Amino acid sequence: MYRHVFSTAVTDSIHDFSLDGGSVASAAAWAANRLLVTVDGSIWRIDLTSGLYVTVLQATPTVAYGRAAPSSDASRFVVETQSAPASLDLWLHALP
Repeated sequence: MYRHVFSTAVTDSIHDFSLDGGSVASAAAWAANRLLVTVDGSIWRIDLTSGLYVTVLQATPTVAYGRAAPSSDASRFVVETQSAPASLDLWLHALP
C-alpha cells in the first residue's frame, strides 16, 4: 500500500502486505495517522507513525468483516459485519 503527498509529489510505502504470507487488503480508511484495513475478512490497524500493525477484529469461520470507517480522531470505527449469507450489519467499535 502506498501513500502519495500531492504537495511534495512524494510517494512512499505504508505497508507491504506480501510480507504477511500473501494477505490481500481489500479496503482501507485513514484517520489521525491510523489506517484501518480489511485483510482476508479481518480488520487491521496500522500506525502510520511507527509502522506497527495489529489485528483489531479477527475473522472467524462464521463472521467476516468488510469496510471499516474510522471517526475523525480514530478512537472509534464502524464496520460491516457479515455473520450469515443474508445478514449484513453495522457495528460501532472503540479502538484501544
